[in-house]
Amino acid sequence: MATYIATTAFIPTFLDNNGDPLNGGRLESYVANTTTPTPTFTGEAGVSAGDIITLNARGEPQTSGNTHQVWIDSAIKYDFVLKTAAGVIINSPEDVASPLVGSVASALNIAAAKALTTLPDGQTLYIRGYTTAGDGGGGMYTYDASSAATANDGTVLALDTLAGRLLHSETTLITVKTFGAVGNGVAVDTAAIQATADAVGDVLFTAGSFVCGAVNINTRGAQVLGQGKHLTEIIPVSDSVDRSIFIIGNERITVRGFWFRPVNYTKGVQDATNTSRPIWIENIGNSDAAVTWVDISNNVFENISGSAIVIKSPLRESWIYRNNFIGMGNPITGEGVIEGSISENFIDSVNNLWIYKNTFYRAATPFINLDAVSGSAPSKHFYDSLWIEKNLFHGQLLDVTENDGSSGVVQAEPTNQIYIRSCSRVRLRDNTFTSYHGDYSAIIIAALSTFEENGSALITDNALSVDDNGSYTGTGILLIDCTLNLATNNSIKTGSQALDIRVQDTGTFSLNQRIKIENNVPTEGAPVGVLLPSSYNLNLQTEERKQLTSLEVTETVTAADASISRSGTITMAIGVAQVTIDYTDLGLLDLSSASYAINLSSNFEHPIYWRSKSTTGFTLNRDDTADSQQVDWTVII
Repeated sequence: MATYIATTAFIPTFLDNNGDPLNGGRLESYVANTTTPTPTFTGEAGVSAGDIITLNARGEPQTSGNTHQVWIDSAIKYDFVLKTAAGVIINSPEDVASPLVGSVASALNIAAAKALTTLPDGQTLYIRGYTTAGDGGGGMYTYDASSAATANDGTVLALDTLAGRLLHSETTLITVKTFGAVGNGVAVDTAAIQATADAVGDVLFTAGSFVCGAVNINTRGAQVLGQGKHLTEIIPVSDSVDRSIFIIGNERITVRGFWFRPVNYTKGVQDATNTSRPIWIENIGNSDAAVTWVDISNNVFENISGSAIVIKSPLRESWIYRNNFIGMGNPITGEGVIEGSISENFIDSVNNLWIYKNTFYRAATPFINLDAVSGSAPSKHFYDSLWIEKNLFHGQLLDVTENDGSSGVVQAEPTNQIYIRSCSRVRLRDNTFTSYHGDYSAIIIAALSTFEENGSALITDNALSVDDNGSYTGTGILLIDCTLNLATNNSIKTGSQALDIRVQDTGTFSLNQRIKIENNVPTEGAPVGVLLPSSYNLNLQTEERKQLTSLEVTETVTAADASISRSGTITMAIGVAQVTIDYTDLGLLDLSSASYAINLSSNFEHPIYWRSKSTTGFTLNRDDTADSQQVDWTVII
């Protein structure tokens, strides 16, 4: 299909040698450097004006009674000869090419460009769209008559009849629309997006709604970039076995600026019919080998019933930064929002993974679920050097559409917010946890029984708060089979039956425990409860015992058999001579024996003493009741 271009912006006026309109003159056209006549045209539609145009009384080109510009075939070089009505040549320069040869010609779309039958070598061609003009595809191309580059219908175009290739200009931005993506929320753009990734490496999206299935991002250093929420939407299609969308298979890959959402999007309601996993990380050559330097940042994952990010291969030196995870995770399968190995035995470990400044909101599964798999994997820990800092975890109830897609909703309760199994050197710092429910915990660090215990967990400066009704029995921090752990400077608000911090020993490992729990502050006046196992009474050296018993006066151990102090503060009002300290009233367990010591101190010099010591508590007495008196007490078990 030929492309026609006007030689002037306006209808031209031709003059004779006296400067008067060339009335009745003729404009003849030939193929350059030949005597072969070739037609010109009356407009973009390619209606022929013949190879001789007669000029009207004003010296203007006129065909069939209509004046017009002189249009030419952009693929042909022309010679023009201007004559008077009597046939006298006024101007006949030799070898005069069309004014547009060597400059820019145009074609309506990719198909029209490929259908061209004549193109001079080196011709620049502007293609106005991929399918229709202005649809975001096309761009500037140059015809290389000798090129045999592999055609991809994006940056390299093979013509229908001509040899050579149309090559996309390096100065023109390449996007997924260059390869035919539509981005209208209806057409499936998987093939065009995959073609972009294969041909270019970098995958740049314009604004739009792109329906997309599994796309492999395998070019080292590839940038997969959208324009941000409400600008670049990815509507996942679960057309692969693992339900993955962007599959990261190489190192130094960035995914940034997308809004992943279901086609049936309802604010605040998860779509159970879409179970896609938007980002899947798996080494293309060996799923057990590491994928490094991955950057997943500034994305929104919302209301899809699947994991937002799946770590299928060991992820190292990478960061998940400033994303919003809303209503993600699968309450049926238990997939977390950020999901671990998925039944994979890593040869290597996940190492130096930084999860930083993200918002996790509404999920019925763990927000971060880094589970490990029992088996013969040689790595001692699946997860090593995790940095989880400055995130917000808000476990509000999750509304989920019925599985048949009907409008009814079911509510699913949040579970553990962070679950990490088989790890070493974990840092949980400056996070906020709200509304962890039921018999679940904000933070669980547990060992994998087939390998060694967890080591060196630092949990510090976090704020943990159960929901306001206070009726749940969840634990703020649960450490199972851990050693060299420090829980310090956390602010904890739990329900009336909840444990704030629990240390558990399953007996699987012979642990050399070094536990330090200090400076943790309750938010509503009740003591911070710490539950320790009875095994912690055994084989403790002096220094280890000091670390184990490093609790502030606002903290209370709730295990009857733990060799550690209980403490608290009461106020004896004016006129009150006796106060009973009842362990149950304080939310503590009763002791198994009354053989303990009591230390007392006061802000006044009035004598104070204890009496009636028992397994359920003791009484404090004083003789002088004239003043209000604050008393600090400590029970040494």
